[in-house]
Amino acid sequence: MNACLSSKAARLFFRYGCLFAVSVATAASAPEDPTDPVGAKIWRKQASDEIQGLLTLSRKYAKSKDWVNAEASFHKLLSLSVPDKDKRDAMLEMGQMFETSKDFSKVILTYDSFLERFPEDPSSVDVSIRLGRACRELGAFQSALGKFYNALHDSMRLVGAEAAEQQKKLALRAQFEIAETHFSKGDYAEARRFYNRLALLEMSDDDRTLVQFRLAYTVYLTGDFGESVALNRRFIAEHPESERTAESYYLLSRSLQKLGRSDEAAKETLNLLKEENSHQTAAPEIWKRWQKRAGSEVASELYEHGDARNALAIFQRVAELDSSPESRLPAVYEIGLCFERLRLFNRALEAYAYITSPDASQKNATPASSGDAGGVKEMAQWRVEYLRWIINADRQLGAVLKPDWQTDIKPLKFHEAPPDERPAAVEGGAK
Repeated sequence: MNACLSSKAARLFFRYGCLFAVSVATAASAPEDPTDPVGAKIWRKQASDEIQGLLTLSRKYAKSKDWVNAEASFHKLLSLSVPDKDKRDAMLEMGQMFETSKDFSKVILTYDSFLERFPEDPSSVDVSIRLGRACRELGAFQSALGKFYNALHDSMRLVGAEAAEQQKKLALRAQFEIAETHFSKGDYAEARRFYNRLALLEMSDDDRTLVQFRLAYTVYLTGDFGESVALNRRFIAEHPESERTAESYYLLSRSLQKLGRSDEAAKETLNLLKEENSHQTAAPEIWKRWQKRAGSEVASELYEHGDARNALAIFQRVAELDSSPESRLPAVYEIGLCFERLRLFNRALEAYAYITSPDASQKNATPASSGDAGGVKEMAQWRVEYLRWIINADRQLGAVLKPDWQTDIKPLKFHEAPPDERPAAVEGGAK
């Protein structure tokens, strides 16, 4: 196992390595006896039937997500005294099963063993890429990069009628995974360089959409907000139906805020929050999640910088997205704060009254949301008491500064005499 594996990967390898090593290394291939061809033929037939039976059973367990029994069936198959070539498909399927169950330490063990036994197998490049992904998931970024570069190099050695097309696809996958690995470990400058290269290559429409989005995201993370605005606007215009469009709106709004263009940020956020936006039908949950996040973050920053009017417009949209208490009540509370800052105290009281009403906290409530709703309700009740004190204090202060008896007193009028009517200065008087 590569020494670059993270401590977590190393612990898991120690835990599971012995078990797996026994299953894939025991019972070396049983040689056929050349003096008994009939017996050898019968043995091969029995072994083939047993392999197929165990493979079918393993697939059945894996399909039902019974990972324990599926793994046990695979281990039993791999411990059979049959040639390695008869275990090839089982090892590949076992690795894919561990990928599905996200047991990445076992993915590494399985695919490392496969590459050791079948270094020249046509699937070795794909296996190297899968192995690299598992290393990345466990935080072994350098090991992952090594696997991807190996795959990139090995893809050039493919032969056959369709070798050129396979080379192009596998090389593209390896380069994309290299960029993703730099992205995952926080090296955004290097990731940006690879995504820029990928954007120039020929690829499918789906792959190009993903690469363009990743490039825009990486540019945002590098702090180049001007370029981020341009790339995200382009992505939104070219891929309005993509499930990543909502997140691109978020990146666009945040980039505009970083550039001090708050009005534009509010406008783009409101575009994202429009109910009539038909693009959210492709991935409604993803769209709603980014609507909430973009609306809350952009509006909160607008409020903090004194733009209560735009913040209010956004929070009002956010409150309409979801009727559950844990989602709606915090948004209504923020609406109340915006009304306060705008000196619309009666409207603020209406917002807080909605929160403190019994129906608001019980409608569409779940046990998990009760605590959060209760906290917001307490804060709203405190704001109600505070606002009533403010309104009463203003009324009393107004009575002092502008009492009723002032209306009966006419203001004094001072008239300055013309110059010729002014009294002459007394000679010898005080100067």
